[in-house]
This record gives sequence, structure tokens and C-alpha cells, in this order.
Amino acid sequence: METPVRPTSQRPGPALLFGAALLTAGPAAIHFAVAPMHFQEYVPFGLFFVAAGALQLAAAAAMLARPSRRLFLAAGAGTLGIVALYLLSRTAGVPAGPHPDRPEMVGFADIACTTMELVSLPLFAVAAFRRPRPMSAPAPPAPACRSRTTWPRSSPASRPPAWTC
Repeated sequence: METPVRPTSQRPGPALLFGAALLTAGPAAIHFAVAPMHFQEYVPFGLFFVAAGALQLAAAAAMLARPSRRLFLAAGAGTLGIVALYLLSRTAGVPAGPHPDRPEMVGFADIACTTMELVSLPLFAVAAFRRPRPMSAPAPPAPACRSRTTWPRSSPASRPPAWTC
């Protein structure tokens, strides 16, 4: 007898969804918070931070409202891109802007944001690639009548139970 399989369109569990959404909304908030500083430095940088924050916030909302494999794959790809750009900007420097190819300093907000993004990646992978689990057999229905008394199991025929319905 084959075990029934849940459909692949089933939603991931709430802990996974809320974790992924929070770890996506957190960096969005940080990107929005640092956008004004980046606008002062170089307008395209500021626009990038606003766009990154908006896309991350939209992805976090979509993870709760309409999660899908495609959404988690896109969120993972976008997050990997942001982390790669961050690493480039802190090691070799971004090749554009007012100070091309000059590495930027690492700050607390950078570390907090990148940490949340890195922690979110395995959650995206689990949500996107987990296999449907077989459904367990349904539990038998509860009896309509219950015994009011118990007796030793060693002598089942010695005393019948009193039933209530």
C-alpha cells in the first residue's frame, strides 16, 4: 500500500514562514534607515538602498500572504546578490560612485543586516526545496461511549466496564 503524498503546493510551516519573513523585513528596515546617508554620498547608491528595502519588504509580505517555490528562489537569489555586493564593497570597493574601488568601513548595521540575510538563506532553501512529507494515517475516531471504570488488564473478562453514552 502506497502512502499518500501531500501536494507540492502545500505551504511551509508557520515557523518557517515567519522566520523567513522577519529575516527579510529586518534588512529591509536597515536598508531604508541608511538610504538617506547613501543619497547624500551618491544618489544612485541611495536609490539602490530604497529599491533593495522595498523589494525585501514586498518579499517578506509575500512570504506570509502567498508563499511559493518561485518566491523563495527569487528571494534567495536577490539576497545572495546583496550579500555579494556588500562583500565586494567592503573588500575591493564598488567600481562606481564617488570613490571607485575604495573599500568602505564595516559598521554595526552592516553586520546586523548581512547576518540576517545569511541566516535567511537556509530558510529560503528549505522552503523552496523541501520534499512533501507522506501523510500519516488518520487517527481512528474517538468512541462515542466511554468506560467509567477500569479494571486490571490481567483479567479482562473478570469485570466488564460500565459504559456511558
